[in-house]
Amino acid sequence: MTSLKTSIKTITYLSDTGCLEIQGASLLHKKHVSEKETWRWVEGYNKATELARQCPDTHVLSISDREGDFYDLFERAEQTPGIKADWLVRMKFNNRATLNINGKRDHRLLHERIMEITPQQLVEFTIPDG
Repeated sequence: MTSLKTSIKTITYLSDTGCLEIQGASLLHKKHVSEKETWRWVEGYNKATELARQCPDTHVLSISDREGDFYDLFERAEQTPGIKADWLVRMKFNNRATLNINGKRDHRLLHERIMEITPQQLVEFTIPDG
């Protein structure tokens, strides 16, 4: 499902001709998330969740790069019922996250929150060439 919207920067009335001059007009194509290339991250998460359901004694983690930092993926992961994969996303945006902590609303940016977290474990690994 693709919807079209029009973007117009300036409309000027030309009194000598009685016409309107439209500058900067363009059509903006707004695609449904399933039509975008980023949908592959949602599909990957869905596959990881299916694997987690097939192997309930195994910890399954879905990992994406910065292209996976979009609302639809977070929404899908949060709304998936039952056994599901955990997910880790490399941040693209330093968004403000509102959390309820001990009954108080906390509105800080994600980077601030992350800098306060004490690492639980460090893992180093080498990725082979090729």
